[in-house]
Amino acid sequence: MKTWQREPELLSALDRAVPEILNSQKDNGQFGSEPWISTDQNVLLALAAAWSSFAKRTIRPGAPSICPGSIAAWCALITY
Repeated sequence: MKTWQREPELLSALDRAVPEILNSQKDNGQFGSEPWISTDQNVLLALAAAWSSFAKRTIRPGAPSICPGSIAAWCALITY
């Protein structure tokens, strides 16, 4: 029986998800669709995990910048 190597698989899934998350962000920092609700910002948890794990790993060339998107998203949530 093969043992599940959870960390590499989860980090790989997170790496694949970040570009889609960042591309879904509106100019005002909000995620989600209209009508906007505060839980649309739940993707911030995934961005925080990605940012934290990227700091511990070598970032691939061309990897999206997570920090500006996260800051804008927090600002959108705070001003809600």
